[in-house]
Amino acid sequence: MPELITAGAGFIVELDKGMLVPPNNGQVEVTTKGLLSKGAEVAIQADIEATLKKMFNNHAYINGSFTTGGTVSYASCTVKLATKMGKKGEVVVINDKAECKLQTVPAQDVTKNPPVADPNPPTTATVTFNNVQTLFHSV
Repeated sequence: MPELITAGAGFIVELDKGMLVPPNNGQVEVTTKGLLSKGAEVAIQADIEATLKKMFNNHAYINGSFTTGGTVSYASCTVKLATKMGKKGEVVVINDKAECKLQTVPAQDVTKNPPVADPNPPTTATVTFNNVQTLFHSV
């Protein structure tokens, strides 16, 4: 059954390589108004992008022995959109795993002399949403 992503829905982030430091799980912030589901505002794509941009703003990561100075930042994200439901002219987001492309500053392995940059830094992140509102009809 399709599910809506609403304000306060939690999410978990997994990098394709390495991990965020500290691990960053969060909640969706919805600033757009106009469509409620069980008392919570429903998210549109702009809300999801704003939340992820805020979270992936030069966030530190590590990858094996590459532990110093690496950061990831938001580049773009693909989310699943409803086909029949909108919010003030914008299509709402339905629960699915979002795939995000990242801009990366490679971490360094400072145990080497000279330090060595991570040759295989993370390039994508998978965002899994939870605590969403279930719909009883097709969107």
